[in-house]
Amino acid sequence: MSRARLVYYGFYALWLTPTVLMALITAVMRRRRTDRELPAFFCYAIFTVLRTPILFYVFHRNPLAYSFLYWVAEAGSAVLGFAAIYEVFRHLFQTREGTLRLGLMLFRWTAGLFVLLAVVAAALAYQSDVSWMEAAVVSLTQGVRLVQCGLLLFLFAFSYFSGLTWRSQELGIALGFGLFASVQLASAAMQAHQGVADYKTWMWVNMASYNCAVLVWAMYLLAKRVEVAAATPVTTEVQSWNRALLRLLRG
Repeated sequence: MSRARLVYYGFYALWLTPTVLMALITAVMRRRRTDRELPAFFCYAIFTVLRTPILFYVFHRNPLAYSFLYWVAEAGSAVLGFAAIYEVFRHLFQTREGTLRLGLMLFRWTAGLFVLLAVVAAALAYQSDVSWMEAAVVSLTQGVRLVQCGLLLFLFAFSYFSGLTWRSQELGIALGFGLFASVQLASAAMQAHQGVADYKTWMWVNMASYNCAVLVWAMYLLAKRVEVAAATPVTTEVQSWNRALLRLLRG
C-alpha cells in the first residue's frame, strides 16, 4: 500500500473514529440513565455524533459551504464544551459551598469575557485576511481551552488535599477535556511561532489528541459502573478555606 493511501486512510480514521465512540457513549449513557446526571456532556456527545457525518457529507459536496459550517460547528462545540466543564465543577464541589459559589461566579464572569473577546476579534477581523467568523470562533475556543486546562490543574491540586477520587466519571470527563485542550493550546502557540508551514502536522496532532480524549471518556463511561467509595474527610485546612470563602462571599 502506498504512503499516500496510508495517509488517506489514517486521516479518515482519525476523523470518524471519535464519532463511533461518542455514539456508543451516548447509547450507554442513555441506557444507564447517566444522561440525566450529566445532561450537558450528553448534549455535547450528541452534538459530536451529529456534527461529523454532516461535515463529512458537506466536505465532499460543497467545500465553500463546509468552510462556513465548520466554524459554526466549532462555535457550538466550544459552548457545549464549556457547559460540560461547568457541569463537572458543580457535581464535584456541590458539598463544598464556598468553593462552589466562588467557582460558579468565576465561570459566569469568564463566559462573559469570552463572548466579549469573540466580538472584539470579529470586529477587528477586517484588518487581516481572516474572516470575522473565524476570528470570533478561534478567540472563543482558545478561551474555553484555557478554562478546561485550568480546571484540570485545579482538580489535580484539590483532589490531593480533599480526597477526591479519580475513579469518578466527572473527573474522567474533565481529564479528557484537559488533555485535548492542552494539546490544542500548545499547537496554537507553535503555529504562531512557526507560521503556517507546519499546519498539516499540527492538524494531525490535534486530531490524534481528540481521539485520545474520546478514548479517555470511553474508558470512564463505558466501563461497568462501580460505586465509588466516599471521599476521605477533608483536612482542617480545606474546611477552614471553605468557611473563609463563604464568609467572604456573604460579606
